[in-house]
Amino acid sequence: PIYRDILSSCIPRSSLLDGRGRMWIASNKGLILVDEAGRVHAMHGQSHVPGALPGELMWHISRDRSGGIWFSFFDAGAAYLPPEWDGFVRFTHEQNDSSSLAGTIATVIQASSERGRLWIGGRGWVDRFDLSTGRVSHFLDGISVVWGLAEDSHGRLWVSHTGGLAIVDHGIPWMVDLKKYKLPPTSRIIYSGDGHIYATSTLGVVSIDDSSLEFSVLPMEKGGGQDALVGNQLSFKNGELWYASDAGLMRWNEGDKKLVFVDGVVRGPVEGFGFSKDGLWIVLNSKLEYYRYKGGRATKLRSVDLSLTKPTIAATQGVYVDDDQKAWVLARPGLWRFDPETGSMDAFGLQEGLLDLGFSNDTVAVPGDGTVYGVT
Repeated sequence: PIYRDILSSCIPRSSLLDGRGRMWIASNKGLILVDEAGRVHAMHGQSHVPGALPGELMWHISRDRSGGIWFSFFDAGAAYLPPEWDGFVRFTHEQNDSSSLAGTIATVIQASSERGRLWIGGRGWVDRFDLSTGRVSHFLDGISVVWGLAEDSHGRLWVSHTGGLAIVDHGIPWMVDLKKYKLPPTSRIIYSGDGHIYATSTLGVVSIDDSSLEFSVLPMEKGGGQDALVGNQLSFKNGELWYASDAGLMRWNEGDKKLVFVDGVVRGPVEGFGFSKDGLWIVLNSKLEYYRYKGGRATKLRSVDLSLTKPTIAATQGVYVDDDQKAWVLARPGLWRFDPETGSMDAFGLQEGLLDLGFSNDTVAVPGDGTVYGVT
């Protein structure tokens, strides 16, 4: 049997191989999709979510002449998936289902060091999500809104939430006393691999020793003012720290031992950035801009005016660059994909199965199988 491992925890009722080479399997525990690349997606009944799977107990799958797929359920009637559906799957909180997410509003997502699992944070909770089953385990609650998640080399999960910081050591949570350790409130956090957690804070970017909790504020090039303290994104590229704020885009300069503005990038509020093979895409001043980066200098080669999109983008949360070098803009409303080869900008919204008006955070998780997870 080809899918023995996948079906070990459920009873298959019906299966269908569609025209794109995807295998759909109806079971007594929802729907399983094995896509063209062999990636497994488990979908469960979410009757209160428009466009989601209406039930859990499934009976049959069939395909019509137009390529659409029909699903029948034991107690939820039938559902139809149009032929143009392009792979959006939503996971959310379901009443009376303890294995669904703890809440409906997720604020941050982070790939786990354990293959096939994700960390998801929301308003007062942190869950661990199993990609192979589509089920979650509730990991932490009783906190405020979660803004950052990071795993350190000791296997501990750092949770940055409004007004506080928690460290979960192999299932045991510890609420850090910020006053005792003289730590400022943090929001976005990232682990460097060198024994330090880097975080945006009211003081700017801080480096926290993951053993002693001693911290230092990273020096910054002058000229950013208070806007430089409004952190929008932290990322590492080739071991170098990059930082986006309302003042502009900065990177760590090892020679000067401080964060410096990236030469060639216009100053202003950078809402997000994503690295390509030889440069980076930046969302700045309602524009999606591409820069080639070499020798410490960025050269702008392309600019796309996001204010001209239909429907109009009200706010951008970040940008992600896929393996094909296409730039994806996480926005409100919707998700937008820019193809640099054709110059086309494609919108994905409710009609394409996104099931939400937009994204609540710039963070995405890419477990390594090509699937991208974001929070709405």
